Amino acid sequence: MIWQAEQIEKSYRHKVLSGLSLAVGNNEIVGLAGASGCGKTTLAQLAMRLERPDAGQLFFDGRNYTEYPDRKAFYRQVQMVFQHAGEAMNSRWTVRSILEEPLRNLTQETPAGRAERIDQALDAVRLPSALLGESPRNLSGGQAQRVNLARALICRPRFVILDEPTSALDAAVQRQILQLLRELQAGSGASFLLISHDLKALGEVADRIAVLQDGRIVGECHPGQLDRLEKLTTRK
Repeated sequence: MIWQAEQIEKSYRHKVLSGLSLAVGNNEIVGLAGASGCGKTTLAQLAMRLERPDAGQLFFDGRNYTEYPDRKAFYRQVQMVFQHAGEAMNSRWTVRSILEEPLRNLTQETPAGRAERIDQALDAVRLPSALLGESPRNLSGGQAQRVNLARALICRPRFVILDEPTSALDAAVQRQILQLLRELQAGSGASFLLISHDLKALGEVADRIAVLQDGRIVGECHPGQLDRLEKLTTRK
């Protein structure tokens, strides 16, 4: 397994995650479904080390998160695509700066190497190089999310968390992004944890789907068995 959560507990004013266990295998897309407010984003923040669990353990590539004191080493391997694409990018930066920032901070790439990586990343998400000088404010929702995907993958991580990457997009663009996710995963060999309230969307790209409810995983299935999980995602 590339990533594991074991018996995770997390509370704020109330219990959010309660004994949650989930694993993502090598070269696998695992979908995580659940109603709004069920703790999906909290789990994403824990997986990305933006929060700490109250109890339980998180593992990446067989090593406990506590064994990664060097955050740069961790973030070269683990990246995240946030829910609101526009808000996740600094509007005062250009697309080039947004893509270059993780390369500057997390790698030893030369300026020429960074430029090549940026060109490759844009090509992978099917965006023209003419957008490199643009502000995120000038991008469509679909373009902004493609830039977010390019930024998450530009350091060639082994595990990527995607929190509702299509939620703010219209149906046609959602389909394009979902197809792109499958292609990007196949091309990169990375493992994805794809979080969404949309069970059918997960069924289009995930190898396996889990449902989060009441702070724990209450069911798992393969895409061909979605009818087993549909009722779980709408229960209160």
